[in-house]
Amino acid sequence: MDIGALLTLITGLVLFVIVAGALVDRPEWGIPLVAIGAAASVSGFTRALSSFGGFAVYIGDAASAALLVALGIQLLAGRPLRRPAFAWAGLLLLASLALLRGFSTFGVELVVRSYRNEISLLAAGLFFAAQQIPAQRVELFLRRTWTAIAIFMSAVAILFVLRFGLNSTVAGRDRPLNASQALLVSQAIFFLLVRGRQGKSNWLAAYFGFIVLLSQQRTVWIATLLALFALWSVLAPSGRMKQRVSVAVGALVALLVALLTVLSTTQAGTALQKTISEDKTLLWRVEGWNVLLSQQLHGPGLNLVLGNPAGKGAERRIAGQLIAVSAHSQWITEILAGGILAVILFGLVTVVPLSRTWRRDLRLRVPSPLLAVTVAAMTFTISYQLGPEQGVLFGLLGAGIGTHTTLVNQSKSASESTAVETRPSG
Repeated sequence: MDIGALLTLITGLVLFVIVAGALVDRPEWGIPLVAIGAAASVSGFTRALSSFGGFAVYIGDAASAALLVALGIQLLAGRPLRRPAFAWAGLLLLASLALLRGFSTFGVELVVRSYRNEISLLAAGLFFAAQQIPAQRVELFLRRTWTAIAIFMSAVAILFVLRFGLNSTVAGRDRPLNASQALLVSQAIFFLLVRGRQGKSNWLAAYFGFIVLLSQQRTVWIATLLALFALWSVLAPSGRMKQRVSVAVGALVALLVALLTVLSTTQAGTALQKTISEDKTLLWRVEGWNVLLSQQLHGPGLNLVLGNPAGKGAERRIAGQLIAVSAHSQWITEILAGGILAVILFGLVTVVPLSRTWRRDLRLRVPSPLLAVTVAAMTFTISYQLGPEQGVLFGLLGAGIGTHTTLVNQSKSASESTAVETRPSG
């Protein structure tokens, strides 16, 4: 064996052990580890760390393994697995069964490559759902990580527009940001609005909103609007306030329509109008979902319950053409990967904690940092697969981290300011 390759392998293993060991007592360090690695992956800025038998190992693979090893160490040390992590563990078990079923048919390389994102998502969700981390640390790491990622993505978008324009014909890429990149920028907006400092945070959030609009990703536009509604529903304490917000939103929409009309003859206006009016991709997705669901319903009963063997993919025939790209829906992906059981478990780790948090925030009238961003992610699941960084958010949401434990002072301040406003003058 080459000495240089051996030294590289030993160094990598030592670093892996150090990282996994550090995550045992400081699990919040896993937030930037997963999120930044995932952001680099969807942006095409990653390279293989090593290769074994032709199988490439990337930073996302190493991060997922580090999370699982750290969790294993915690369990061996006597820490019980918390209840929010059980459904994530069930999903990971279903994925493991699919891997085992697929090895003999499709081979190790194809199976692992096809399940790389799913395993990373589940590993992140399981690890963070099992943690008990001080909310202050969680909020700090989330805000700084997503802000840094959004700043980087913003630069990518601006450079793309400057080089290729808004109506690009670059092979394989026709928009300043892909959907996953735009979602990360959108989520950074809400981390800034909910806990960021006034002034600079507001301006930065507005800038990120412009980048989301520039991305030309309609799914992320809708996700951002629904996240804004979630935040508004919690922050609006009275009917009068809701009326004011409604008027403000209506005025904003009117201004946007007017702006599009004025820009209709410019490149920006043409690009925005083309993005809004384009409906072929939605119809293509729906037709593909119908085919995939039909295949699953009429296939073997075992696959309907437990999912397909890993490596089978999401092949479907649309208009006589064989399509082999992803299912373009996290929910369809789950039924293919883990069957009906996976769909139920995925609902338990996403819809259930999100609904519970939203109801609690409405009652307290104080938004948790994870509410709006997970609403955006839930909207995203309809048309796209989630990345590992979204597993971090849903894992933390299910664990109840970063919700209201640090809001006592803010609630008191809000109550005091309300008392001052309602105090009779004179």
